[in-house]
Amino acid sequence: MASAQESQPIRDNSFLIEEAFNQEKGVVQHICLLRMNGSFTPESFSFTQEWPVFSGRHQFSYSLPLVGIESGFTGMYLENIILNYRYQAVGNEKLFFAPRITAILPVHSKGIPTYKSGIEIFLPLSIPLNKFWIMHINAGGNFTSEKSEATGLKSEINTSLSGLSIIYMPSNNFNLLSEFLYSVQKISQENSSSGTSSLTWNPGFRTVINFKSGLQIVPGLSVPVEISEGASKAGFIFYLSFEHPFTKTK
Repeated sequence: MASAQESQPIRDNSFLIEEAFNQEKGVVQHICLLRMNGSFTPESFSFTQEWPVFSGRHQFSYSLPLVGIESGFTGMYLENIILNYRYQAVGNEKLFFAPRITAILPVHSKGIPTYKSGIEIFLPLSIPLNKFWIMHINAGGNFTSEKSEATGLKSEINTSLSGLSIIYMPSNNFNLLSEFLYSVQKISQENSSSGTSSLTWNPGFRTVINFKSGLQIVPGLSVPVEISEGASKAGFIFYLSFEHPFTKTK
């Protein structure tokens, strides 16, 4: 969180890789992330709010992900309700570590093709290297159960995730990002199973606008390139964050 009087480095505004910085006491963050394919057709959109609980050591957040079943925003539907709790286990100048546990809740609405529920465990680690560079390391996975509304077929999906990002900070107001995310997914259906893996490289940038009121706006843009099963595709990620105090702090 930065103020207009004292510009601070952008800290918790990555796109695909999670940074291990909890929200400060009395500060809330609203995050919008839009993902589009190479033809600028929307593929997914998510809205997230992050709240400190009593102090910066405990953080609660929720996410509302929209995914597309048709071209454009009109074909999008709410996929799940995602509830997160994160604990700032370590937080100092040399190392930040904040494990997270997540509940993935199904949404039962007309027109939704599948119902998905499960849990996710994630371990984000952030290491400041020097004044200009910071590294983030992620590891974790989720375990979900999915049921098709049309066929009634049930699937068990296990996904492991690992990631790395390097962020270059030439100034407090502008950062360059290079993110790498690797995922392995196994799907089991009755007597059959299948697996896929993918690697995503996501180069991009983020900047910041600070206001005297304490409001901080962080827009960003990246161009993810995903390689899966020998094929590759590129797209765009548009990021926008609003961060501001919701109570007076001393």
